Amino acid sequence: MQRVRIGLMGLAVVFLLVLLAAAFFGVASGGNDVLRPGDMTGLSAAADNAAAPESAREPLAELGVAPGGATEVANMVAPDPGPVTIPPPVAPVLAPPPVAPAGAPAR
Repeated sequence: MQRVRIGLMGLAVVFLLVLLAAAFFGVASGGNDVLRPGDMTGLSAAADNAAAPESAREPLAELGVAPGGATEVANMVAPDPGPVTIPPPVAPVLAPPPVAPAGAPAR
């Protein structure tokens, strides 16, 4: 019971330290990024993001890592795989069991 109490106390201390650090660094970085009801100042940033060009919204498509849209995928043609040939299985080489000499004791 003593170990459980010490473990829970340690978890509580770590939780409080993390909570305190998050509160401090949120205030230190100017953490007032939340849009509150009636506050119109944060809407200009949302409007700027909406006016971004299409190429800036899909940077992975520019690099060729992700498909850029349905039209590009619909126009793609899959290569013809051709006939598939499967080789026959290879038979294992079996050797006869060793024969004991005539005078040897049996196992």
